[in-house]
Amino acid sequence: MVACGRAGCCTSLLYSTQVGRCAIGGVSLTCSGIIACMTQSEHVLRMADLRRSCSVLLDEAERRFGDEVDLSELPVDYYWSLDLAAAFDMSKAPTQLDCGQVSDDVAEIGALVRRTPEDAIALWHDLDHLAGVLRLLAHLDLPR
Repeated sequence: MVACGRAGCCTSLLYSTQVGRCAIGGVSLTCSGIIACMTQSEHVLRMADLRRSCSVLLDEAERRFGDEVDLSELPVDYYWSLDLAAAFDMSKAPTQLDCGQVSDDVAEIGALVRRTPEDAIALWHDLDHLAGVLRLLAHLDLPR
């Protein structure tokens, strides 16, 4: 078993056991998979903590990649995506992969920041596009 190294981390919410990197029901688990990387005292998502962590990570991304990322210079635009509802339904394995597009995600983020306060926000939709852009930044930082 290989765990991420944090004390109390890598606990399966399904089985309440420490799993690290292994498999449950044939599904490979890591700290970014079916398990939750949290200690017992961290079972609350605090928006202030999320906002601060986003700020810290985006500051670092800006330091590494600059204040703009030219999408035309990237070797990637499309990526595999899992339906949001299926991603959180642990009762069955997902049956379909979708395709996301970074340029579409960036366009949607641009449209989001131009909206007026009266415009409706579809949180599930807008956060999904934001997640695509954040995953791009993570992909760009992968060790080569």
